[in-house]
Amino acid sequence: MLLKSLYNLIFHPLSNVPGPFWGRVSGLPSWYYAYRGDRHIWLRRQFQTYGYRVRIEPNTVVFCHPQAYAAIYNMKANVRRGRFYEAYKRNENDTTTLTCIDVAAHAKRRRYLNLCFTERSILAASRFVIGHVDRWIDIIASEDIENADGWSQPIDFSERVDALIFDIMADLGFGKSFNIKEPGDNPLKHIPHSISEYMRFYYLVSPDTHFLFTLSISKLSNRLNCANNSSSCLVCHFWAFFFGLSLTV
Repeated sequence: MLLKSLYNLIFHPLSNVPGPFWGRVSGLPSWYYAYRGDRHIWLRRQFQTYGYRVRIEPNTVVFCHPQAYAAIYNMKANVRRGRFYEAYKRNENDTTTLTCIDVAAHAKRRRYLNLCFTERSILAASRFVIGHVDRWIDIIASEDIENADGWSQPIDFSERVDALIFDIMADLGFGKSFNIKEPGDNPLKHIPHSISEYMRFYYLVSPDTHFLFTLSISKLSNRLNCANNSSSCLVCHFWAFFFGLSLTV
């Protein structure tokens, strides 16, 4: 561990990129703040401290610059998607535009998807977006004012925005809104929160975040020389399941 830490700090190809000390040593700080649910606030502090590019993990550099998006995500960018996206696969054969990290295969899939984001396509979709936004504003504006001073009761604006975006995406993607922004009961209203929790969990068990942990568990399993019916084997498989790993013992 000491040699690995020295390598990450001094000899790593990204050693010249500024970032927090412990973040340059290991991915644990990033994982910890993701677990707490305030990683975005921690990232903002790092940008304020170190500038527009920050090394938050030994193999991860994040950017906050107007030109970064185009430089990273354009079709000719000399980059590859991180192994993080493979965490969303149900199995090895479940390859989608989101989970594909092979440069050539992803480029082929993306060419088809880009047809949805031409200027003509966006203008055609704008009437659906505008309709949902107008209806969303009407719902908020029509809510009863209960306070004597004329102010309405406080609302969780984050949930309202989630509902709006979910309805827009459903209308554009499936041809029908799920209407979770509408007042009243709807069994689908919990879906945006469930998706958020799902994404939070999968970040914690993503391959990039826990690569070293995967190696540690694998080495532990081999060292214990686990038998399939032994208690040590069950322990290893429990941790493997919990962290989304796959062990052969």
